[in-house]
Amino acid sequence: AVTLSQVTRSSRASRGRSRSSAVAARPAIRLFASLLTGSALRGARVLIIAPSDRTAPARGLSLALVHDLLARLLAARQVLEPEMVRTGGLLRVGLYDPVTSVDAIASRVEGLRRSLVENPFLAGLYGLTPSALAVLDSARAILGPLPADSGAAIPAVPPRLHFKGFVYVSGEAWSRLVQGQAMAEGMRQYLAQRGRQLREGAGVTEGAMTEALQQSEAVIINPLLNLLPVGERGRWAFFLQVGSPNNDYRSMAMDGEGAVLVSGWTSLYAIPDFVLLSGLCSWPDTVPALDRRLPPVTGLRALLARVAAMAL
Repeated sequence: AVTLSQVTRSSRASRGRSRSSAVAARPAIRLFASLLTGSALRGARVLIIAPSDRTAPARGLSLALVHDLLARLLAARQVLEPEMVRTGGLLRVGLYDPVTSVDAIASRVEGLRRSLVENPFLAGLYGLTPSALAVLDSARAILGPLPADSGAAIPAVPPRLHFKGFVYVSGEAWSRLVQGQAMAEGMRQYLAQRGRQLREGAGVTEGAMTEALQQSEAVIINPLLNLLPVGERGRWAFFLQVGSPNNDYRSMAMDGEGAVLVSGWTSLYAIPDFVLLSGLCSWPDTVPALDRRLPPVTGLRALLARVAAMAL
């Protein structure tokens, strides 16, 4: 096992180009990132997304910990990428940094289409079929007429990212569902229901989108699952987790956070959100590129962040 601390030190010593701030991320978070890095070494494809300085929900000392963790991940990728290429794995760090409002759905879809062109690794990861790409290209028509305030103007206050979520899909399930007809139909239903939400307001709950996705996707997915050989069924896995109890004294004392875990193919309902999220990110390859969108914290503020991380 190789920890991110060891990889970062090795990279600085051998390459001389990677660096991270003096603040150490919380050990539990660093361990989780190490596990994801190990998965990438074994052939998993991993995207880790955090807010940029512009879209962080709070610009406090916690950003020092975020920068430190992402810098370590970039250093790990720099050192370990040859092995990831050999196994087919992927490890990329993204910074959520959109220039459109949350409700500018059509513009956000167009941003995803541009990102698929500008970032070949993203296009290779999703492997969207022509039918799925056609759905993205028809987003404005599928959304239908929208209120005037759902345009693409850059908001005075940019969207904030404070979302703790993970989606895990096994390779066989990914190639047959996410890269197949189910993705095209799921994205079409997602866009149709989001357009309805924008037109009709709070009366259209998340339950309406869930029901629409259930009705359409069951017709595609259930027959496919029923035809799987017995030996292959065990290799199809789907998990969605939303929320994550912080492994710190505050959460243990106050029990103020929780998480929901969904298994089975219904966890794929979240895929359109995750795909759109990744299309609104920048993908730095180096620490200097990271610094431009998430400046490092140094000096006294870095020391305070380290102390705060241990205390909270």
